Amino acid sequence: MTSLPPALGERLALILGDEYDAYLRQLDAPPRACLRVNTLKTTVAEVRGLVSEQGASLEPVPWCPTGFWVDDKDEDGARVKSGAQGLGASVEHFQGLFYLQDAASLLPPEALSPAGDDVVMDAAAAPGGKATHLAALMSNGGALVANEVDTHRTKVLRFNLNRMGVVNAAVTTLDMTRLPDAGRIFDKILLDAPCSCEGRIQEDAEALAQWRPAKIQRCSRLQRRLLETCFSLLSPGGALVYSTCTLSPEENEEVIDHLLKSRGDADVEEITGLSGRHAGGLPEWRGASYDDRVTRCLRLYPHHHGTQGFFVARIRKCR
Repeated sequence: MTSLPPALGERLALILGDEYDAYLRQLDAPPRACLRVNTLKTTVAEVRGLVSEQGASLEPVPWCPTGFWVDDKDEDGARVKSGAQGLGASVEHFQGLFYLQDAASLLPPEALSPAGDDVVMDAAAAPGGKATHLAALMSNGGALVANEVDTHRTKVLRFNLNRMGVVNAAVTTLDMTRLPDAGRIFDKILLDAPCSCEGRIQEDAEALAQWRPAKIQRCSRLQRRLLETCFSLLSPGGALVYSTCTLSPEENEEVIDHLLKSRGDADVEEITGLSGRHAGGLPEWRGASYDDRVTRCLRLYPHHHGTQGFFVARIRKCR
């Protein structure tokens, strides 16, 4: 069974309660491969046929009509392991017919649900999985700002935007800890914030090796600043989706609670579309009580759906 640092294990046991053992068992299972069909270039039927030719099958991801888990099958049709069967090295992948990503990361763009005439920002866009998903949901309409402060990471962002056939996006390199002089211009904003990556330790040994309590606090301070800036750029009535791939309450519920207490025009909306087991936001953590509305947020746990650990909140700007 995967060995966790004692401090991390203690925290996760408090968060998960009776489900902690099931979570630990899931950490020893291989990550389940997932792809998103790029409807800007192809159809679900075409990609399903491609995957079938390679001896695998697609199982729908409940919260994304174009998202599918890729499962290898034995001769009797039973799933024997997770894997994309070389799809990542295929010509079709290079052509942008699909994007390989964790199923949990499909939820934020779907929760934001941009329309074809919206002005949208992906505030931390590299490497481009969520930005290209937003463009597909917009049918390449409206306007999409794909922002990435790290200029080195914009190279892969631009490559993926081009590969996936996105034509409605402009790449920017704004430091979102500072409010740009742009006014309240965005109808919708996605902030997939930098985080301590606790939710990725099943598949990312580096995330586990670099985990420190101090990193959680650093990330939480940064996330508050990023969320405040993004919320200020929303037009009245606009929506913002905040997400992380960590299970830390300091980086999730506490960040949302801070915004709710500092901005009277912010509200948290329910996120629908999930089936099966899933969890709401934590109302309290280690003696700190949060605004009741944080329970409308969503937590995805590896042992519930075979995804990364993930947190998603949908916030409305009321005026």
